[in-house]
Amino acid sequence: MTAQPVDPVIDETSPVSLPYERWFLVAILILGVALRLHHITKPLGDHHSWRQTQTAMIAANLYLDGLNLWSPRVDFYCTEMCSETGLLVLEFPLYNALVALLYKIFGLHEFVGRLVSIAFSTLAALLLYRLARRISGPPVALFAAMYFVLSPISVFYGRAFMPESLMLCAGIGALLYFYDWLQDERGTTFIIAAIFAITAFVVKFPMIHIVIPMTYMAWAKHGRAVFRKKALALFLTLFLLPSAVWLYHSATSPNLDMSWLLSDVRLLRGKDLYRIMWERLGQDVLTSVGRGLFLLGLLLGLRKTEERVLDVWLGAAILYVLAVGMGNIVHDYYQLPLVPIAAIYIGKAISCLPQLPLRRFVWLPLMALLIIATGAESRRIVKPWYGEDIAGLYQFAETVKRTIPQGPPIMVSSSYVSFAPWDPRLLYAFRRKGWNIRPTSLRQSLEQPHNRKARHLVIYPTDGLDPALIAHLLTRYPIVAVQKTHMTGMVFDLGPLETQTQR
Repeated sequence: MTAQPVDPVIDETSPVSLPYERWFLVAILILGVALRLHHITKPLGDHHSWRQTQTAMIAANLYLDGLNLWSPRVDFYCTEMCSETGLLVLEFPLYNALVALLYKIFGLHEFVGRLVSIAFSTLAALLLYRLARRISGPPVALFAAMYFVLSPISVFYGRAFMPESLMLCAGIGALLYFYDWLQDERGTTFIIAAIFAITAFVVKFPMIHIVIPMTYMAWAKHGRAVFRKKALALFLTLFLLPSAVWLYHSATSPNLDMSWLLSDVRLLRGKDLYRIMWERLGQDVLTSVGRGLFLLGLLLGLRKTEERVLDVWLGAAILYVLAVGMGNIVHDYYQLPLVPIAAIYIGKAISCLPQLPLRRFVWLPLMALLIIATGAESRRIVKPWYGEDIAGLYQFAETVKRTIPQGPPIMVSSSYVSFAPWDPRLLYAFRRKGWNIRPTSLRQSLEQPHNRKARHLVIYPTDGLDPALIAHLLTRYPIVAVQKTHMTGMVFDLGPLETQTQR
Protein backbone atom coordinates (compact mmCIF):
# COMPACT_ATOMS: atom_id res chain seq x y z
CA MET A 1 0.00 0.00 0.00
CA THR A 2 1.50 3.31 -1.06
CA ALA A 3 1.96 5.96 1.60
CA GLN A 4 -0.11 9.06 1.00
CA PRO A 5 2.20 12.04 0.56
CA VAL A 6 1.62 14.75 3.10
CA ASP A 7 2.96 18.20 2.31
CA PRO A 8 4.61 19.61 5.46
CA VAL A 9 5.05 23.03 3.93
CA ILE A 10 2.65 25.89 4.43
CA ASP A 11 2.98 28.92 2.23
CA GLU A 12 4.14 31.79 4.38
CA THR A 13 1.40 33.98 2.98
CA SER A 14 -1.35 31.49 3.77
CA PRO A 15 -1.87 32.23 7.50
CA VAL A 16 -3.79 35.38 8.22
CA SER A 17 -1.36 38.11 9.22
CA LEU A 18 -1.61 39.53 12.70
CA PRO A 19 -2.16 43.26 13.18
CA TYR A 20 1.23 45.01 13.25
CA GLU A 21 2.96 41.63 12.83
CA ARG A 22 5.95 43.09 10.99
CA TRP A 23 6.40 45.79 13.60
CA PHE A 24 6.38 43.18 16.36
CA LEU A 25 9.01 41.20 14.47
CA VAL A 26 11.20 44.26 13.95
CA ALA A 27 10.91 45.08 17.67
CA ILE A 28 11.96 41.52 18.58
CA LEU A 29 14.99 41.65 16.28
CA ILE A 30 16.04 45.07 17.62
CA LEU A 31 15.72 43.75 21.16
CA GLY A 32 17.90 40.78 20.23
CA VAL A 33 20.60 43.03 18.78
CA ALA A 34 20.49 45.35 21.80
CA LEU A 35 20.94 42.45 24.24
CA ARG A 36 23.89 41.09 22.28
CA LEU A 37 25.72 44.43 22.02
CA HIS A 38 26.43 44.35 25.76
CA HIS A 39 30.21 44.49 26.43
CA ILE A 40 30.92 44.13 22.72
CA THR A 41 34.33 45.84 23.01
CA LYS A 42 35.42 43.86 26.06
CA PRO A 43 38.55 41.65 25.65
CA LEU A 44 38.03 37.96 25.02
CA GLY A 45 38.39 37.06 28.67
CA ASP A 46 34.75 36.36 29.52
CA HIS A 47 32.85 33.07 29.76
CA HIS A 48 34.39 30.29 27.69
CA SER A 49 37.36 32.47 26.77
CA TRP A 50 39.26 29.29 25.84
CA ARG A 51 37.05 28.62 22.81
CA GLN A 52 36.70 32.28 21.92
CA THR A 53 40.45 32.98 21.89
CA GLN A 54 41.13 29.82 19.92
CA THR A 55 38.67 30.97 17.24
CA ALA A 56 40.12 34.48 17.32
CA MET A 57 43.68 33.16 16.94
CA ILE A 58 42.79 31.37 13.72
CA ALA A 59 40.95 34.46 12.40
CA ALA A 60 43.93 36.71 13.19
CA ASN A 61 46.38 34.35 11.48
CA LEU A 62 44.16 34.14 8.40
CA TYR A 63 44.22 37.93 8.33
CA LEU A 64 47.99 38.24 8.87
CA ASP A 65 49.27 35.27 6.87
CA GLY A 66 46.75 34.97 4.03
CA LEU A 67 43.39 33.25 3.72
CA ASN A 68 44.65 29.68 3.52
CA LEU A 69 41.50 27.92 4.74
CA TRP A 70 43.09 24.51 4.26
CA SER A 71 45.75 25.26 6.91
CA PRO A 72 44.24 27.16 9.87
CA ARG A 73 46.87 28.05 12.48
CA VAL A 74 46.96 28.95 16.14
CA ASP A 75 49.68 30.69 18.16
CA PHE A 76 50.59 27.80 20.47
CA TYR A 77 53.10 25.20 19.34
CA CYS A 78 52.03 21.89 20.81
CA THR A 79 53.15 18.52 19.54
CA GLU A 80 50.45 16.77 21.60
CA MET A 81 47.48 18.21 19.73
CA CYS A 82 48.79 20.34 16.89
CA SER A 83 51.97 20.81 14.88
CA GLU A 84 55.10 22.75 15.82
CA THR A 85 54.04 25.29 13.20
CA GLY A 86 50.69 25.91 14.91
CA LEU A 87 48.63 24.01 12.33
CA LEU A 88 45.34 22.98 13.95
CA VAL A 89 42.47 21.63 11.83
CA LEU A 90 39.11 21.76 13.60
CA GLU A 91 35.85 22.84 11.94
CA PHE A 92 36.06 24.47 8.54
CA PRO A 93 37.20 28.06 9.30
CA LEU A 94 34.47 29.86 7.37
CA TYR A 95 33.50 32.03 10.33
CA ASN A 96 37.16 32.85 10.97
CA ALA A 97 37.66 33.76 7.31
CA LEU A 98 34.67 36.12 7.32
CA VAL A 99 36.11 37.88 10.35
CA ALA A 100 39.57 38.00 8.73
CA LEU A 101 38.11 39.67 5.64
CA LEU A 102 36.46 42.31 7.81
CA TYR A 103 39.75 42.81 9.67
CA LYS A 104 41.17 44.01 6.35
CA ILE A 105 38.56 46.79 6.37
CA PHE A 106 38.23 47.69 10.06
CA GLY A 107 41.52 46.47 11.50
CA LEU A 108 42.20 43.67 13.96
CA HIS A 109 39.60 44.33 16.67
CA GLU A 110 37.69 41.63 18.53
CA PHE A 111 34.40 43.54 18.33
CA VAL A 112 34.41 42.81 14.58
CA GLY A 113 34.08 39.08 15.29
CA ARG A 114 31.35 39.75 17.82
CA LEU A 115 29.44 41.85 15.31
CA VAL A 116 29.62 38.95 12.86
CA SER A 117 28.14 36.68 15.53
CA ILE A 118 25.39 39.20 16.29
CA ALA A 119 24.53 39.46 12.60
CA PHE A 120 24.16 35.68 12.21
CA SER A 121 22.26 35.34 15.49
CA THR A 122 19.80 38.02 14.37
CA LEU A 123 19.41 36.38 10.96
CA ALA A 124 18.83 33.05 12.73
CA ALA A 125 15.95 34.61 14.70
CA LEU A 126 14.43 35.94 11.46
CA LEU A 127 14.75 32.57 9.71
CA LEU A 128 13.26 30.80 12.72
CA TYR A 129 10.29 33.17 12.61
CA ARG A 130 9.74 32.42 8.92
CA LEU A 131 10.06 28.66 9.47
CA ALA A 132 7.69 28.64 12.45
CA ARG A 133 5.21 30.81 10.55
CA ARG A 134 5.03 28.28 7.74
CA ILE A 135 4.47 25.39 10.12
CA SER A 136 2.38 26.81 12.97
CA GLY A 137 1.25 30.30 12.00
CA PRO A 138 2.13 33.91 12.93
CA PRO A 139 1.48 33.92 16.71
CA VAL A 140 3.69 30.89 17.31
CA ALA A 141 6.37 32.33 15.03
CA LEU A 142 6.52 35.67 16.86
CA PHE A 143 6.74 34.09 20.30
CA ALA A 144 9.31 31.57 19.06
CA ALA A 145 11.50 34.41 17.76
CA MET A 146 11.03 36.25 21.07
CA TYR A 147 12.19 33.31 23.15
CA PHE A 148 15.07 32.62 20.79
CA VAL A 149 16.46 36.13 21.33
CA LEU A 150 15.84 35.94 25.11
CA SER A 151 17.41 32.52 25.76
CA PRO A 152 20.47 33.01 28.02
CA ILE A 153 22.87 30.94 25.92
CA SER A 154 21.46 32.49 22.75
CA VAL A 155 22.10 35.98 24.17
CA PHE A 156 25.67 35.27 25.23
CA TYR A 157 26.86 33.01 22.42
CA GLY A 158 25.00 35.15 19.92
CA ARG A 159 27.73 37.75 20.54
CA ALA A 160 30.65 35.47 21.44
CA PHE A 161 33.69 35.14 19.17
CA MET A 162 32.66 31.64 18.12
CA PRO A 163 31.07 30.01 15.03
CA GLU A 164 27.98 28.83 16.93
CA SER A 165 25.73 31.66 15.68
CA LEU A 166 26.70 30.87 12.09
CA MET A 167 26.01 27.19 12.76
CA LEU A 168 22.49 27.91 14.08
CA CYS A 169 21.72 30.37 11.31
CA ALA A 170 22.80 27.90 8.61
CA GLY A 171 20.94 25.00 10.21
CA ILE A 172 17.66 26.89 10.50
CA GLY A 173 18.13 28.28 6.99
CA ALA A 174 18.68 24.77 5.63
CA LEU A 175 15.40 23.57 7.14
CA LEU A 176 13.50 26.63 5.96
CA TYR A 177 14.65 26.56 2.35
CA PHE A 178 14.39 22.79 2.16
CA TYR A 179 10.75 23.31 3.14
CA ASP A 180 10.41 25.88 0.39
CA TRP A 181 12.08 23.73 -2.22
CA LEU A 182 9.75 20.81 -1.48
CA GLN A 183 6.91 23.24 -2.04
CA ASP A 184 7.98 25.05 -5.20
CA GLU A 185 10.82 22.85 -6.60
CA ARG A 186 12.55 25.94 -7.97
CA GLY A 187 16.24 25.79 -8.82
CA THR A 188 17.00 28.98 -6.88
CA THR A 189 15.43 27.61 -3.72
CA PHE A 190 17.35 24.35 -4.18
CA ILE A 191 20.66 26.21 -4.40
CA ILE A 192 19.94 28.35 -1.31
CA ALA A 193 18.91 25.27 0.69
CA ALA A 194 22.05 23.42 -0.39
CA ILE A 195 24.31 26.36 0.52
CA PHE A 196 22.76 26.62 3.99
CA ALA A 197 23.04 22.85 4.52
CA ILE A 198 26.67 22.69 3.39
CA THR A 199 27.53 25.64 5.63
CA ALA A 200 25.79 24.13 8.66
CA PHE A 201 27.62 20.82 8.39
CA VAL A 202 31.14 22.04 7.60
CA VAL A 203 31.05 24.82 10.21
CA LYS A 204 29.92 22.55 13.05
CA PHE A 205 29.35 18.90 12.23
CA PRO A 206 26.87 18.28 15.12
CA MET A 207 24.27 20.06 12.97
CA ILE A 208 24.14 16.83 10.96
CA HIS A 209 21.17 15.93 13.18
CA ILE A 210 18.88 18.16 11.08
CA VAL A 211 19.17 15.56 8.32
CA ILE A 212 16.53 13.62 10.26
CA PRO A 213 13.74 16.24 10.03
CA MET A 214 14.79 17.00 6.44
CA THR A 215 14.42 13.31 5.61
CA TYR A 216 11.01 13.27 7.24
CA MET A 217 9.92 16.29 5.20
CA ALA A 218 10.98 14.62 1.97
CA TRP A 219 9.17 11.38 2.89
CA ALA A 220 6.02 13.24 3.93
CA LYS A 221 6.02 15.06 0.60
CA HIS A 222 6.82 12.20 -1.77
CA GLY A 223 6.29 8.96 0.13
CA ARG A 224 8.16 5.98 -1.36
CA ALA A 225 8.73 7.99 -4.51
CA VAL A 226 11.45 9.80 -2.56
CA PHE A 227 13.91 7.07 -3.65
CA ARG A 228 13.28 7.95 -7.29
CA LYS A 229 13.86 11.69 -6.92
CA LYS A 230 17.20 12.49 -8.56
CA ALA A 231 17.11 16.03 -7.19
CA LEU A 232 17.02 14.67 -3.62
CA ALA A 233 19.99 12.41 -4.34
CA LEU A 234 21.86 15.40 -5.73
CA PHE A 235 20.99 17.45 -2.64
CA LEU A 236 22.22 14.68 -0.35
CA THR A 237 25.50 14.44 -2.27
CA LEU A 238 26.02 18.20 -2.32
CA PHE A 239 25.80 18.74 1.42
CA LEU A 240 27.49 15.53 2.58
CA LEU A 241 30.47 15.51 0.21
CA PRO A 242 32.12 18.76 1.45
CA SER A 243 31.68 17.64 5.05
CA ALA A 244 33.22 14.25 4.28
CA VAL A 245 36.20 15.88 2.56
CA TRP A 246 36.81 18.25 5.47
CA LEU A 247 36.39 15.49 8.06
CA TYR A 248 38.99 13.42 6.23
CA HIS A 249 41.35 16.41 6.10
CA SER A 250 40.81 17.01 9.81
CA ALA A 251 41.36 13.34 10.68
CA THR A 252 44.67 13.26 8.74
CA SER A 253 45.93 16.60 10.11
CA PRO A 254 47.03 17.77 13.57
CA ASN A 255 43.89 18.39 15.61
CA LEU A 256 42.35 18.10 19.04
CA ASP A 257 41.08 14.68 20.09
CA MET A 258 37.30 14.99 20.01
CA SER A 259 36.44 11.39 20.86
CA TRP A 260 36.00 12.25 24.55
CA LEU A 261 32.94 14.33 23.63
CA LEU A 262 30.92 11.23 22.72
CA SER A 263 28.74 9.21 25.08
CA ASP A 264 29.50 5.72 26.24
CA VAL A 265 27.23 3.08 27.70
CA ARG A 266 28.13 4.02 31.26
CA LEU A 267 27.20 7.66 30.72
CA LEU A 268 23.89 6.80 29.05
CA ARG A 269 22.96 4.35 31.80
CA GLY A 270 23.80 6.81 34.56
CA LYS A 271 21.85 9.80 35.83
CA ASP A 272 24.34 12.65 35.46
CA LEU A 273 23.68 13.47 31.81
CA TYR A 274 19.91 13.63 32.25
CA ARG A 275 20.09 15.55 35.53
CA ILE A 276 22.49 18.14 34.11
CA MET A 277 20.47 18.58 30.91
CA TRP A 278 17.27 19.03 32.90
CA GLU A 279 18.93 21.67 35.08
CA ARG A 280 20.44 23.43 32.06
CA LEU A 281 17.04 23.59 30.35
CA GLY A 282 15.75 25.49 33.39
CA GLN A 283 18.74 27.83 33.48
CA ASP A 284 21.14 28.44 30.60
CA VAL A 285 18.97 27.18 27.75
CA LEU A 286 15.39 28.32 28.41
CA THR A 287 15.21 29.77 31.97
CA SER A 288 12.81 28.20 34.48
CA VAL A 289 9.85 30.07 32.95
CA GLY A 290 10.82 28.92 29.46
CA ARG A 291 11.28 25.32 30.58
CA GLY A 292 7.77 25.30 32.03
CA LEU A 293 6.32 26.76 28.83
CA PHE A 294 8.27 24.26 26.75
CA LEU A 295 6.74 21.36 28.70
CA LEU A 296 3.31 22.95 28.31
CA GLY A 297 3.89 23.18 24.57
CA LEU A 298 4.73 19.48 24.49
CA LEU A 299 1.58 18.60 26.46
CA LEU A 300 -0.61 20.63 24.13
CA GLY A 301 0.34 18.33 21.29
CA LEU A 302 0.45 19.03 17.56
CA ARG A 303 -2.82 20.11 16.02
CA LYS A 304 -1.85 19.97 12.36
CA THR A 305 -0.29 17.28 10.22
CA GLU A 306 2.39 19.72 9.08
CA GLU A 307 3.55 20.13 12.68
CA ARG A 308 4.67 16.52 13.00
CA VAL A 309 8.06 17.62 11.69
CA LEU A 310 8.50 19.51 14.97
CA ASP A 311 8.42 16.28 16.95
CA VAL A 312 10.90 14.74 14.52
CA TRP A 313 13.19 17.78 14.83
CA LEU A 314 12.97 17.66 18.63
CA GLY A 315 13.71 13.93 18.60
CA ALA A 316 16.75 14.50 16.39
CA ALA A 317 18.03 17.21 18.75
CA ILE A 318 17.62 14.85 21.72
CA LEU A 319 19.51 12.12 19.85
CA TYR A 320 22.32 14.60 19.25
CA VAL A 321 22.52 15.35 23.00
CA LEU A 322 22.58 11.63 23.82
CA ALA A 323 25.27 10.94 21.22
CA VAL A 324 27.52 13.81 22.31
CA GLY A 325 26.76 13.42 26.00
CA MET A 326 30.12 14.30 27.52
CA GLY A 327 30.45 17.34 25.27
CA ASN A 328 27.03 18.55 26.42
CA ILE A 329 27.97 18.04 30.06
CA VAL A 330 31.26 19.96 29.81
CA HIS A 331 30.22 22.74 27.38
CA ASP A 332 26.98 24.61 27.90
CA TYR A 333 27.04 26.01 24.36
CA TYR A 334 26.59 22.48 23.03
CA GLN A 335 22.92 22.89 23.94
CA LEU A 336 22.43 25.73 21.45
CA PRO A 337 20.83 23.41 18.84
CA LEU A 338 18.01 22.82 21.35
CA VAL A 339 17.03 26.50 21.45
CA PRO A 340 15.27 26.91 18.05
CA ILE A 341 13.03 23.88 18.31
CA ALA A 342 12.29 24.49 22.01
CA ALA A 343 11.39 28.11 21.18
CA ILE A 344 8.74 26.92 18.73
CA TYR A 345 7.10 24.74 21.39
CA ILE A 346 7.20 27.70 23.78
CA GLY A 347 5.57 29.79 21.07
CA LYS A 348 2.81 27.19 20.80
CA ALA A 349 2.22 27.31 24.55
CA ILE A 350 1.95 31.11 24.75
CA SER A 351 -0.16 31.42 21.61
CA CYS A 352 -2.76 29.13 23.20
CA LEU A 353 -3.46 31.59 26.04
CA PRO A 354 -6.06 33.59 24.04
CA GLN A 355 -7.96 30.35 23.46
CA LEU A 356 -8.43 29.75 27.19
CA PRO A 357 -11.67 30.88 28.86
CA LEU A 358 -9.99 34.07 30.07
CA ARG A 359 -10.86 37.66 29.36
CA ARG A 360 -8.43 39.76 27.34
CA PHE A 361 -7.49 41.87 30.36
CA VAL A 362 -6.27 38.62 31.97
CA TRP A 363 -4.36 36.80 29.22
CA LEU A 364 -2.71 39.88 27.73
CA PRO A 365 -1.00 40.88 31.02
CA LEU A 366 -0.19 37.20 31.58
CA MET A 367 1.63 37.05 28.23
CA ALA A 368 3.54 40.21 29.04
CA LEU A 369 4.40 38.93 32.52
CA LEU A 370 5.80 35.64 31.13
CA ILE A 371 8.03 37.48 28.64
CA ILE A 372 9.23 40.04 31.19
CA ALA A 373 9.96 37.30 33.73
CA THR A 374 11.94 35.38 31.12
CA GLY A 375 13.95 38.46 30.20
CA ALA A 376 14.73 39.27 33.83
CA GLU A 377 15.77 35.69 34.59
CA SER A 378 17.89 35.52 31.44
CA ARG A 379 19.71 38.73 32.43
CA ARG A 380 20.40 37.31 35.91
CA ILE A 381 21.84 34.11 34.41
CA VAL A 382 23.99 35.81 31.76
CA LYS A 383 25.37 38.65 33.91
CA PRO A 384 28.15 36.61 35.60
CA TRP A 385 29.33 35.31 32.22
CA TYR A 386 30.70 38.72 31.30
CA GLY A 387 33.30 38.47 34.08
CA GLU A 388 36.90 37.43 33.39
CA ASP A 389 37.77 33.73 33.22
CA ILE A 390 41.31 34.58 34.37
CA ALA A 391 41.03 37.70 36.52
CA GLY A 392 43.47 40.49 35.66
CA LEU A 393 44.97 38.69 32.65
CA TYR A 394 44.43 41.50 30.16
CA GLN A 395 45.83 44.10 32.57
CA PHE A 396 48.99 42.03 32.95
CA ALA A 397 49.04 41.47 29.18
CA GLU A 398 49.75 45.18 28.62
CA THR A 399 52.92 44.80 30.70
CA VAL A 400 53.98 41.75 28.72
CA LYS A 401 53.47 43.57 25.40
CA ARG A 402 55.68 46.45 26.58
CA THR A 403 58.34 44.14 27.98
CA ILE A 404 58.80 41.40 25.40
CA PRO A 405 59.61 42.30 21.78
CA GLN A 406 57.16 41.25 19.09
CA GLY A 407 58.27 38.36 16.92
CA PRO A 408 60.31 35.77 18.87
CA PRO A 409 58.25 33.00 20.49
CA ILE A 410 57.92 32.84 24.26
CA MET A 411 57.18 30.24 26.92
CA VAL A 412 54.16 30.67 29.17
CA SER A 413 52.92 28.82 32.23
CA SER A 414 50.09 29.20 34.71
CA SER A 415 48.84 27.89 38.03
CA TYR A 416 45.32 27.43 36.62
CA VAL A 417 44.15 23.84 36.97
CA SER A 418 42.77 23.84 33.42
CA PHE A 419 46.03 25.12 31.92
CA ALA A 420 47.30 22.75 29.20
CA PRO A 421 49.79 22.81 26.28
CA TRP A 422 46.91 23.67 23.93
CA ASP A 423 45.52 26.54 26.07
CA PRO A 424 45.15 29.62 23.82
CA ARG A 425 44.16 32.19 26.45
CA LEU A 426 47.51 33.53 27.69
CA LEU A 427 49.29 33.67 24.35
CA TYR A 428 46.32 35.36 22.72
CA ALA A 429 46.15 37.99 25.48
CA PHE A 430 49.91 38.60 25.15
CA ARG A 431 49.69 38.71 21.32
CA ARG A 432 52.67 36.38 21.12
CA LYS A 433 53.36 32.92 19.71
CA GLY A 434 55.02 30.23 21.75
CA TRP A 435 54.72 27.21 24.00
CA ASN A 436 52.42 26.49 26.92
CA ILE A 437 54.41 24.58 29.54
CA ARG A 438 52.70 22.94 32.48
CA PRO A 439 54.27 23.95 35.84
CA THR A 440 55.18 20.32 36.52
CA SER A 441 57.23 20.25 33.30
CA LEU A 442 58.66 23.76 33.51
CA ARG A 443 61.95 23.04 35.27
CA GLN A 444 62.74 20.14 32.95
CA SER A 445 61.90 22.19 29.86
CA LEU A 446 64.24 24.98 30.95
CA GLU A 447 67.17 22.79 31.96
CA GLN A 448 67.28 20.50 28.95
CA PRO A 449 68.97 22.36 26.07
CA HIS A 450 66.91 20.73 23.33
CA ASN A 451 63.69 21.93 25.04
CA ARG A 452 64.76 25.58 25.37
CA LYS A 453 63.32 27.44 22.38
CA ALA A 454 62.44 30.86 23.80
CA ARG A 455 64.18 33.86 25.35
CA HIS A 456 61.40 34.83 27.77
CA LEU A 457 59.17 32.96 30.21
CA VAL A 458 55.86 34.46 31.34
CA ILE A 459 53.89 33.03 34.24
CA TYR A 460 50.38 34.20 35.09
CA PRO A 461 49.25 33.70 37.70
CA THR A 462 52.10 32.53 39.91
CA ASP A 463 49.71 32.28 42.88
CA GLY A 464 49.39 28.68 43.95
CA LEU A 465 52.56 27.41 42.26
CA ASP A 466 55.12 25.36 44.19
CA PRO A 467 57.24 27.89 46.18
CA ALA A 468 60.32 25.79 45.44
CA LEU A 469 59.75 26.25 41.70
CA ILE A 470 59.41 30.02 42.06
CA ALA A 471 62.54 30.15 44.23
CA HIS A 472 64.45 28.13 41.64
CA LEU A 473 63.40 30.49 38.85
CA LEU A 474 64.31 33.57 40.90
CA THR A 475 67.82 32.27 41.56
CA ARG A 476 68.45 31.22 37.96
CA TYR A 477 66.80 33.88 35.79
CA PRO A 478 66.45 37.66 36.15
CA ILE A 479 62.96 39.13 36.38
CA VAL A 480 62.14 41.53 33.58
CA ALA A 481 58.74 42.50 34.95
CA VAL A 482 56.45 41.65 37.82
CA GLN A 483 52.94 42.94 38.31
CA LYS A 484 50.20 42.36 40.81
CA THR A 485 46.76 42.99 39.35
CA HIS A 486 44.20 40.57 40.72
CA MET A 487 47.00 38.02 40.95
CA THR A 488 50.77 38.04 40.48
CA GLY A 489 52.41 37.75 37.08
CA MET A 490 56.13 37.46 36.31
CA VAL A 491 58.28 37.79 33.21
CA PHE A 492 61.70 36.09 33.26
CA ASP A 493 64.63 36.63 30.92
CA LEU A 494 65.96 33.19 30.09
CA GLY A 495 69.07 34.55 28.37
CA PRO A 496 70.37 34.06 24.82
CA LEU A 497 69.64 30.61 23.46
CA GLU A 498 73.26 30.05 22.43
CA THR A 499 74.43 30.41 26.07
CA GLN A 500 71.82 28.17 27.61
CA THR A 501 74.14 25.19 28.04
CA GLN A 502 76.56 27.28 30.10
CA ARG A 503 74.00 27.90 32.85
